[in-house]
Amino acid sequence: MKKRNISLFYVKGLTVLGDEIIYETSKFLLQKICNEEEIDVEFSSYGFMLPAEYLERLIKYSKSVQFLWNAIYYKCLLFGFDIKFLNKFIFNLIFILKILYCLKLYYFDKNLRFHYENMVKNSDVVFFCGGGLFQQFYMNMWSGIFLLLKTCKKKNVPVYFNAIGIEKPETWAEKIFYRYIMNNKIIKFLTVRENSDFVNNCLLKSDKKCAQVLDSALFAQECYGVEKLSSDVIGIGAIRAEIFSDNNCGVTRNEVLYLYADLIKEIEKRGYKWQLFTNGGKKDYRFAQEIIKFIEAPEEKLAPFANNSMELMNTIKNYKAVIAGRLHSVILAVALDIPAIGFVWATKFIHFQKFLKLGKFITPDKFSYASFIIDELEKSIEIGIDEQHKLCLKQYTYSILKENIKKLLEN
Repeated sequence: MKKRNISLFYVKGLTVLGDEIIYETSKFLLQKICNEEEIDVEFSSYGFMLPAEYLERLIKYSKSVQFLWNAIYYKCLLFGFDIKFLNKFIFNLIFILKILYCLKLYYFDKNLRFHYENMVKNSDVVFFCGGGLFQQFYMNMWSGIFLLLKTCKKKNVPVYFNAIGIEKPETWAEKIFYRYIMNNKIIKFLTVRENSDFVNNCLLKSDKKCAQVLDSALFAQECYGVEKLSSDVIGIGAIRAEIFSDNNCGVTRNEVLYLYADLIKEIEKRGYKWQLFTNGGKKDYRFAQEIIKFIEAPEEKLAPFANNSMELMNTIKNYKAVIAGRLHSVILAVALDIPAIGFVWATKFIHFQKFLKLGKFITPDKFSYASFIIDELEKSIEIGIDEQHKLCLKQYTYSILKENIKKLLEN
């Protein structure tokens, strides 16, 4: 069999390390499968997001349309007409106009077309590594996926969506878009890390089905060769305070600051040691520094900034338990069999907690109850990780990936 090329696509360039970990663990799994099956393979890696200049133009266009609607709305109010009932319709219309604007860029700008064509021209398989590809629409990740799939269809390159994160769409326009993307015939295999029932029953046609599997980062222990150490330190994963308001959680910046301050006070009260750490995000790290200053703690209570996945793994391995605001801080802890719970700002936290049978995660309505939060953390420490359940899920995830990728590479 000739050497095959797998092009790996992920959210590239973020300082938050979750997507880098997904990429590295996905590549590790694929290489392992190809070694076992004696398939000669090479990998290419790319970011799928719109190039910065085009993303900027899309955002600018979206803002101009929103500004126009706001101007019309307030003008009507001046004349006594309340057209607030049209808001949902306009929200859907703006999203449709953004899709049309992407198509305009793609068909009328050869540089953008060549950008995507060059990434797939030597590919036998285009492999989306996973992560929240269909979450947080305000980040406009959908635009890059949309144009890359158009290119793959044009070049007849099969696509594999691996362990993608998906939230239920908020509008009918988003739902139609989800259906259009996921039923694209160029997508040969699709697995999700959450909401599989919704995807199978409401999005996919009857002839297509998806399996629910683990996020690839659950294989981090094998990928990086890191083992947990015996410890009495609680790792507290800081996250930028604005993430909660960005996701409509109704939590202010000050409330997040006091959440961390009260947690640390309660941890100390119960006799535990603690350390703040971050998941690589610069904004997260600046907020962690603000927490340290606010509670007047020594600087060594904040772990050094993690520049890459291995540095983050080597930080987390030192903890007895973890409570964190970044999902992949929680996932890496669980990968190392370290009890962990998360601060919920998106439904992906709840899905992960239920899928892995973990202790209760902390929703925003409980953020002001430090005693309750540490009670839940102690319960998680007492119960520990259900290692047999985790192992079964890992074996299932690996077998699905192995079966599917073999079919694609042997064709």
